Amino acid sequence: MTYHFNFMNALKESLFLRMGDSNEILGNLNKKDETKLVNEGLHKHNYAAFWEINHPIQVKHIGDLKRFAIRVLYNEHHSHV
Repeated sequence: MTYHFNFMNALKESLFLRMGDSNEILGNLNKKDETKLVNEGLHKHNYAAFWEINHPIQVKHIGDLKRFAIRVLYNEHHSHV
């Protein structure tokens, strides 16, 4: 169940960075939906089940977003990334 814990932490971090608060959104996510999202959707590669739960969480109006996060990768050993 490590993947479950890691995915939920990554989701909370993502929502916190984008919305400023993850509790508002994840507070409405019940245990049944959380299990379906991670176990059925990710672990069993059932992307329809995954997006059924994930889509309402991720899709927000641009005006509701507090921040935009980007990840910059730097490769100092090669000239091609």
